[in-house]
Amino acid sequence: MKRLISTLAISALVGTAAIGMIADQASARPNNTQQALADCASGSVSTDIFSFATCAAEEGNDTGNKGTLLSKLGSGDLFSGFDTSGMNWSVLGKSDDGGSVSADESVSGSWSALLGDSFYGNVVVSVKTATGYYAYAFEGVDAAKLTGGSFGGQFATANGKDLSHMTIAVAQTEKPSTGTPEPFSMIGAGLAVGMGTWLKKRSTKA
Repeated sequence: MKRLISTLAISALVGTAAIGMIADQASARPNNTQQALADCASGSVSTDIFSFATCAAEEGNDTGNKGTLLSKLGSGDLFSGFDTSGMNWSVLGKSDDGGSVSADESVSGSWSALLGDSFYGNVVVSVKTATGYYAYAFEGVDAAKLTGGSFGGQFATANGKDLSHMTIAVAQTEKPSTGTPEPFSMIGAGLAVGMGTWLKKRSTKA
């Protein structure tokens, strides 16, 4: 009888331990919603002229009813080291809309966005794949350096999933001064040179 009770007790303990191990493994195994996005730097968006300054990985959609791209750009919460708040951000287009933005629907390929000949400002290229998106920031994009205002190049998704769509967000800013002297500065410099010449001639005559 004692042997039977002892056997039952040991069986109960082993069963409890096994159930605990299964529960621990189940809780440790991430589901799709718990899986973090890959590092954005493991993907890329490149052009022949400009390189992206920084990037970010976000879960969810970039555009649409639940899209977070514009709101995060407006609040400055998207990137680290690049404050996008206070800029007038807008969506230039999406590759699945058939407008000014195009991109291959694959893990990697080419992309382009028509910015216009007079554009100067910041551009964010959002690569939407699977359950999240990867945003790449380009600072100080000058359309004068582009051919026909066309901005584009190559991309590679960071998580190895096919591209769902590419979104281009832009914030036009004032182009920095080229350092050309103002008219009054030029007049002042001219007067100074003229006065120096007059004084030199006067001292020579004396």
